[in-house]
Amino acid sequence: MTQDFTPGRTPLVVAVILNWNGWADSLPCVQSLLDSSYENLRIIVVDNGSTDGSVGRLRGAFPDLTILETGANLGFAAGNNRGIHYALDNGAEYVLVLNNDTTVPQHTVRELIDFAERNPGVALIGPEISDAATGEFIDLPMLHPINVWSILLTKSPIQRVIRRTRLYKLFFYRGRIPNEVYAIHGSAMLLPASTISKIGFFDEETFIYWEEFILAEKLRKAGLRTYVLPSTRIIHKGSSSIAKIGASRFLENMKSEKYFFDNYLDLSIASRFVINTVRFVGYIGRTVVQGDYRRRLPEFLRLLFTNKNPRVGDDDKDLPTK
Repeated sequence: MTQDFTPGRTPLVVAVILNWNGWADSLPCVQSLLDSSYENLRIIVVDNGSTDGSVGRLRGAFPDLTILETGANLGFAAGNNRGIHYALDNGAEYVLVLNNDTTVPQHTVRELIDFAERNPGVALIGPEISDAATGEFIDLPMLHPINVWSILLTKSPIQRVIRRTRLYKLFFYRGRIPNEVYAIHGSAMLLPASTISKIGFFDEETFIYWEEFILAEKLRKAGLRTYVLPSTRIIHKGSSSIAKIGASRFLENMKSEKYFFDNYLDLSIASRFVINTVRFVGYIGRTVVQGDYRRRLPEFLRLLFTNKNPRVGDDDKDLPTK
């Protein structure tokens, strides 16, 4: 698709919202988009095999809403890809991928599109993400390509110790003006159609976790740029359901992490050994107090010591998709 970046245009934007047993969050998310000041905006909800009556609830509240039913919980990447395909097939020039537990202030879409239209070389754009409870800037964008140090210090239990230190802050962009970054959070991502045509869709070998970094590596290797707009925001509740899934959360993160290392990141054997040691210590520590972790210890050990990358998500289809 050839895009016309004429100032003042209102190109078609399609918002893709992935829902899995989350109609209570999806309803205000959809309503916030319907209240948007951006006039050329359409909404697609992809229902990932919900069993809580989500489809009926959404259709009852929004009779004209486009809902794509997958019939099964496909995970974050595959579920969103269904919506992105549909959006592009129906003329979308931009796709806004949103978590269903977000709400979008009235002028956010307009501000994102204005920036995109003024900067046609930017391949991925993310807003500021504010915590719904505190209003604080959360889910900070990562400044530099990920490596063993950023994994250990920001994506392991070590981050709890250093989170308020200057060392931790070095990994993230905390400024208040638009800035190029390595990776943005997956709860809100604006992709021009041209970006998707260059790098393809989300990698469906991950079920949940690490999608943002896979996308970041695909963009980096293609020489494409990612920007964050701190003056433009969405409000993010954060998934309370994820916090309740115990060992499944740990194991799914490890599966996706392993897939990312095997296919996108060139880590040395020594670096992977250090990361695996931290994962081992973290998991064993949890087995002391949590029965679910003890029960699934053999699964964790197989995952840790085998070279084979298991099909991500095969064991945990009843997981939230963000």
